[in-house]
Amino acid sequence: GVADRLVIVPHGDLHTLPFAALTDPAGGEAALDRWEIRHVASASVQTRLAKHPSPVPGPDPGPGQGAGRDMVRAVVIGVPDARIPEVEREVRAVAAALGRADVLLGEAATVDRVSAAVAGADLVHIACHGSFDPGRPLSSGLRLADRWLTVREISTLRFSAGLVVLSGCETGVGGVERGDEVTGLTRGFFTAGARSLLVSLWPVDDVATARLMRVFYDAWTRGASGPAALRAAQREMAADGVHPALWAAFVMVGGT
Repeated sequence: GVADRLVIVPHGDLHTLPFAALTDPAGGEAALDRWEIRHVASASVQTRLAKHPSPVPGPDPGPGQGAGRDMVRAVVIGVPDARIPEVEREVRAVAAALGRADVLLGEAATVDRVSAAVAGADLVHIACHGSFDPGRPLSSGLRLADRWLTVREISTLRFSAGLVVLSGCETGVGGVERGDEVTGLTRGFFTAGARSLLVSLWPVDDVATARLMRVFYDAWTRGASGPAALRAAQREMAADGVHPALWAAFVMVGGT
């Protein structure tokens, strides 16, 4: 049969290519219409994930297993400011879509409280600013209420989450070391034990992000896998004529 899933193991600069925005130059068919797309951070990361199956239920069940997601322990974190005012609305919408979730919003989202909350969570959604410093990748991080949570600190946390959603500017950007190992936030979360990440490759408009996340979680809570839920959200926005710059930045990385 015809393959309907595309697993990408990018090399070098291809780590930053938005494959979801590509089209077939011959027939014009969009990659999103042909495939469900998932990225692998590196072959070594994928090997580690395959050797250690996720101990938690829910975040990526097979067909017919979506009903178990009402048992998922979710943590939703948001740090809005003048540049990303939609974060508060996004956090409340995500929490409502999930049915029940521990919410840390604004001043409550301190490094200490976030670090404690994510331990044992099945799903973690973080909406805030993210940064990548190519000169000091371990100092890159997420802007929480009281200070930056660095990659170095993230890598020491204990994650069991099957899915971590990083809804922030350039949360998926990282350097590529010799051997094609990705640095940055992606590496930090995988080192900490996360199974799969939804991240962005460039700064994203917060209104468009909130819309994408709404459709993503609607599909996910109905039983879709992470890549399938992202595809549904991106296809809806593309069908409505939304420019790819506002939806193609998001990629699903990891999983088994």
